Amino acid sequence: MPDELKDAKAEFDLSKIEPNMAAVFSYMFPIIGGVVFFTSEKKNTFIKFHALQSFLFWLAVWGAMFIAQSLTLILIGFLLLPIVSLGAFVIWVYLMWKAYNNIEIELPYIGKFAREQINKS
Repeated sequence: MPDELKDAKAEFDLSKIEPNMAAVFSYMFPIIGGVVFFTSEKKNTFIKFHALQSFLFWLAVWGAMFIAQSLTLILIGFLLLPIVSLGAFVIWVYLMWKAYNNIEIELPYIGKFAREQINKS
């Protein structure tokens, strides 16, 4: 590996990312982004909150998509699948926008749980 690449790799540090952008990235990359930023951030509760909420949000979305997909067998899934997909997309964009603007918006149940977990640590 060339020396330039080794130096560039050594200089990459998640702590150098602005908190609002780290929060956006945690939403932007489903599951993985939340896990990476939650485990790598030690002090900033803003980043940790958004990372945990992102992780939980995407788990809920995947669960809802699985249920909607399963219900296609009895035809109601064909109605639910686009509704769940569109709803998840709208909420996802909204969460990224709020995170970019340094606003901690709590989703019902998920956000409250994430806040409680962050306050415990």
